Amino acid sequence: PAFVKPQVGATKITCPIVVLADAFSVSMAEITTMAIKALPNGHFVGERTWGAMGPLTSNQTYHGGQFTTSFLIDEVYTSSLLFKYKDGKIYEGIGFPPDVEAKYNGEALQNGEDTQLEAALSLIN
Repeated sequence: PAFVKPQVGATKITCPIVVLADAFSVSMAEITTMAIKALPNGHFVGERTWGAMGPLTSNQTYHGGQFTTSFLIDEVYTSSLLFKYKDGKIYEGIGFPPDVEAKYNGEALQNGEDTQLEAALSLIN
């Protein structure tokens, strides 16, 4: 289990904490999104993440992960371990879902309107 605990003397943040993530949010971006959403005042706005949270490291560290073979030119990349969210579910391969879905809208962005950022700000305001 991994736990995040406040430092001694830290000020408690009571305002909403909002993270923006999308389908291109991978690895540590997903783990950070999950950590923020786990907070009592944490929210996730955007799109379902990529679904690749496991760290990539050498196979000597976890007896899994990256390796090479005599018949492949490139290194093979596999996740070294599996993360579960506090709800007990595994989001590897399927991505982590947002509280508030706000799809990327390139046309609106070209016109100076960031629909994802506006959705996030509506939770704060």
